[in-house]
Amino acid sequence: MGLARDLEHVFDVDLGEYGPLFVNAMYNQNLIDQRRFSFYVARHEQDRLSFIDFGQPQPQNMKNPDEIEYIKVLDDFFWSSYNQGVAIGTTDVENTFSYQSLPEYENYVVDNSLYTIFDSGSSAINFSTLYFEDFIKKIYEYLGGGNYKISNGVVQTQCYNGFPSLFFMFSGKWIEVNPKDYVLDISKKQDRSLCMLLILPSNTPMHVIGMPLMVDYYTVHDMDSGTIGFAPHSISSKQKLYSGGRPEQVLVSAQATQGFGDLKSIYNVWTQLICALIIAVAIIIYRYALYDVLFDRFNYWVSGIISFIFFFAFIAINSFIIVPFVGPIVSGQVNKEEIKEENANLYRTPQVGASESTQNFLLMTAAIGGVVYLGSKILKSKKQKTK
Repeated sequence: MGLARDLEHVFDVDLGEYGPLFVNAMYNQNLIDQRRFSFYVARHEQDRLSFIDFGQPQPQNMKNPDEIEYIKVLDDFFWSSYNQGVAIGTTDVENTFSYQSLPEYENYVVDNSLYTIFDSGSSAINFSTLYFEDFIKKIYEYLGGGNYKISNGVVQTQCYNGFPSLFFMFSGKWIEVNPKDYVLDISKKQDRSLCMLLILPSNTPMHVIGMPLMVDYYTVHDMDSGTIGFAPHSISSKQKLYSGGRPEQVLVSAQATQGFGDLKSIYNVWTQLICALIIAVAIIIYRYALYDVLFDRFNYWVSGIISFIFFFAFIAINSFIIVPFVGPIVSGQVNKEEIKEENANLYRTPQVGASESTQNFLLMTAAIGGVVYLGSKILKSKKQKTK
């Protein structure tokens, strides 16, 4: 709608050409007397339409106009600020987290706060991939565990009744996101048998927070003062924003821990080395201890089947024991209990298609099966020629 601001991007990013801003156009034509606009965002169950007011905010659309609290935004093209932290369930100190510092993103992560854009055009909380996995993990830790999996960036989960409220701190004030606004029933029968979280990974070093943050609030955007005011709207059940202390704990960045001990694939140094060693041992045992015995005692087809079973067993050990458990432990990233819990999360129901390890297992089995078949034919042919 052209509701951005008439400023340069805070990081001097070239945004290209863009058209006239809607609020400026209305103001220049004397349709409004203030360069302000306000969102009234109601939940669908409240039997009330959401709408936008241009110009002077309307007090009757707030539960109590005296409760409006303003946060300062950056001098930026976007409505943006630094998110000082998140809280899960409550804003008690043990449930609050800021962001691990990352020198390579020093403009985006400042004083353990993360550059964040408010985007009314987004229906989700787009959470930076740098901290996404740890944030999701913390939500389920607060729940006391739970059945979920992350598939292509989407958190699929059982529809628990106990999902917590989330809070985001800006300008020292906590803004609440109700679980009704980030947990979505995606089951075919709408029977709450399968849900997804409207918390998606944003492949950027910043958050882009959409409508879930605005639901139940009347938000006043003031282009001249560079502020956004939040007040519970006229039928909201939320409380006014309240101040809090800066979080002492931090969300750990995936960038700081990725590579070694990756629990979701075999593509890290330690698991690749272990897998290569296991396969090498299997080939040596097969060639020098089993091959001659098999083809001397059995016909070609029986020998081929036994050979396939032999390699099948080694691949099963690789896929379901070595990769998920031993590799991360050897790399020193996590302990045995953490591995068990993480892998329980990876393979919990509901499942959509085969898990990644199952797919790797089947692909490796097919590949080894082909190698065994061709190798056996070549070796048998050479053996016959030497006779």
